[in-house]
Amino acid sequence: MAKSGAKRAANGSGSIKKRTIKGNEYYVGRYTIGTDPGTGGQKQKYIYGKSEEEVRKKLTAALYQLDTNSYIEPSKMTVGEWLDEWMETYQVDSTEGTQTKYLSDIRVNIKPHIGKVKLQVLDAHQIQKMINALKINHARKSLVCVKSVLHAALQQAYINGYIAVNPADKVVIPKGGNPKKEINPLTQKQIDNFLAVIRGSEYEMLFRVALFTSMRECEVMGLKWDNIDFDNGIVTIDHQLKRTKDARYYCDETKTHEIRRIKPAASVMKLLAQQKKIQAERRLRAGELWNEEEFPGLVFTNEYGKHYGKNTVYHNVQKLAAKIGVNGFRFHDLRHSFAVSYLVAGGDIYSLSKVLGHSNIKITCDLYLHFTEDLRGSSKQQYGIADAGIS
Repeated sequence: MAKSGAKRAANGSGSIKKRTIKGNEYYVGRYTIGTDPGTGGQKQKYIYGKSEEEVRKKLTAALYQLDTNSYIEPSKMTVGEWLDEWMETYQVDSTEGTQTKYLSDIRVNIKPHIGKVKLQVLDAHQIQKMINALKINHARKSLVCVKSVLHAALQQAYINGYIAVNPADKVVIPKGGNPKKEINPLTQKQIDNFLAVIRGSEYEMLFRVALFTSMRECEVMGLKWDNIDFDNGIVTIDHQLKRTKDARYYCDETKTHEIRRIKPAASVMKLLAQQKKIQAERRLRAGELWNEEEFPGLVFTNEYGKHYGKNTVYHNVQKLAAKIGVNGFRFHDLRHSFAVSYLVAGGDIYSLSKVLGHSNIKITCDLYLHFTEDLRGSSKQQYGIADAGIS
């Protein structure tokens, strides 16, 4: 399957003959691509067609590729088969989170469109049609991710000599895409009501820390005591607790694969110190039933030392928000509430981007600038988290 360096013989290795195959007449072109290392004999390939002209054109192209050392041996491998091979062989060192994301894009977005196409005949037009079709239900960022996965796989196929060029090179991500959902930050009054309704709840500390630090759900669920520097008031965010489709949890790098350090307000550090005492009391009550072997040192655990489940956290934040009249609330809306409050209080967009851990400032601007710029006069006072700024 790899590129062949063999040249055709000086007297010519191509020939065309007319043959009858299963009662039908065909023109068959034959050419030599090199020597079989096993037998030492010539390694030959055949081209079939219903007209001599058709076969001659294909034969001429094949012989030219042999002469210019650009020949690629024909293969029946499909795009889907190569993607499976690429994941199994070339992504073994990727993090579990990266592998899960790649496999999801391959299974859901790529294979249904071009999985059965032969790898060697895949072209930019077919990939572009796939991207355009995905645009209906995907945000532009998702389209970029799909193209990135496919491009990386095809680039390895090119390096291996399975394809002559990477057809994803010329694919363009269309503007627009499925619009992102509007953010729904809590107003100051809603924040006050939310803090009141979660008081005494098992998840009070988790929700309060998330609201006042802007940590993502997986980050706050995976936060460990080793990440907290009480002396200097610094929280280091260097991993997250993720879940696979079969409900298995694992620690992974942060979403942007970078470590960030934040210095929350003093009140947040007091919350964390309070959480440490609460956990110590739970440990005493649980006795031998306390079990944190799977993920030792987590800040937020249940009464027996186990990590919280993603669904449990999701349903509880929705249930508690519904009590203050906010329906369809998501955990991520705590993060949005922090971000809007930060900007309304006079914080700059660059610092906010660093606090949120965005890979670039454009993401922060796209999400929040238009929202805060729309706030005028008294309406601006609706938003804000008292004592929630980053020191």
